[in-house]
Amino acid sequence: MARRWLRWLSPAAVTLGVAAGAVAQVPNPGPTFFGRPITTTAPEPQSTGPGSHGWPNTVSPRPLGYPPEAAPLPAATPLLETPPSALAGYRPYADEAVLDAEGLTPLPGSLEDNFNREVNARRMFRVCTWNDYRITGFPQTLLWESPYGEKRAPRFQALGTNFSNPAGNKTFDGSIGGTLGLLRVDTPGRDLAVQLDAFAVVMSRLSPNDLIAEDYRYGIPLTFQRGNLRGKLSYEHTSSHFGDTFQRSTDRLPIRYAKDEIVLGLSQDFDSLRIYGQASYAFRQSLFGDPKRGRFEGGFQYVCPYPTGFSGTPYLAAHVTSRGELQYNPDGLVQAGLLFRNPYQRLANLRVFVEYYQGRSPFGQFVYDREKWTGVGIASEF
Repeated sequence: MARRWLRWLSPAAVTLGVAAGAVAQVPNPGPTFFGRPITTTAPEPQSTGPGSHGWPNTVSPRPLGYPPEAAPLPAATPLLETPPSALAGYRPYADEAVLDAEGLTPLPGSLEDNFNREVNARRMFRVCTWNDYRITGFPQTLLWESPYGEKRAPRFQALGTNFSNPAGNKTFDGSIGGTLGLLRVDTPGRDLAVQLDAFAVVMSRLSPNDLIAEDYRYGIPLTFQRGNLRGKLSYEHTSSHFGDTFQRSTDRLPIRYAKDEIVLGLSQDFDSLRIYGQASYAFRQSLFGDPKRGRFEGGFQYVCPYPTGFSGTPYLAAHVTSRGELQYNPDGLVQAGLLFRNPYQRLANLRVFVEYYQGRSPFGQFVYDREKWTGVGIASEF
């Protein structure tokens, strides 16, 4: 009797062993959809053009199990269109919260949960017109980013210098401001995007005990990007004022300084190197003697264009300004430091730097004063 059972079990055991060995050698297919392996890797993010954020008129094949009578799915493009399956389970036509691989909803506040909510919310601010132009409200990136060396740019900054001002032998220059992306239009069939922004910034100069001067700036730039070429056409207003206490303590009279300008800027990226230039014309100004109305700026910056991570990367920037009220005599600065940045996310950059400046003062009330100083600062572009 025992021999009869062994005669039946031996072939079965051998068969099961061979099958187990074959299964063990088959690589893990990863995520599956109705038992079939799927790919959840998103393409490399791009700024504009086919494959970019929300490029119109692209469709993806229906995944296995997708109802054949349903409309084709939009192509999965970076950031805006990447399905949450990149971070969780693959649910291509589910309207409810996306589930992870174990069938559990993402933890509230987790990366997966915020990703799903952000994608759904951003789709509410996107429209594709009848002729395939893609319109996006409150875009997540800027087509024109202010150069790091531009003193008048909107940003958050704290800069301590060794410049001896009329109120003391130490100076603190600060900026509070940022840029808001309002509306972006992606054009069909061309690698071109156009965006409308708005910015505002207050630049302050302080001594250890007093507010010395403040410059107020705001503007409405219309920007564009085509490949690695970027540009802007902007209306910008600048006005300058003394601090009240400083004026009383020094008996220095304020000067009239206000401008309304039209600004044209162009920038070309060569991987890590950016070269740029700007030209401005003050169609209305209130300056003593009504001087020349032009202003020219230019420079370069060498910055890692990819996410830096916690380790950060070094960067270098240089900027030159030539102003009509100073007979176009140049002012210049050199800046070097350490940058922490995620270029695919707003409000995700911070830099610590050392700066050397020589020329006329960047503040309107001291525009005719020569300055030369070295400073250490921290800044973030918004």
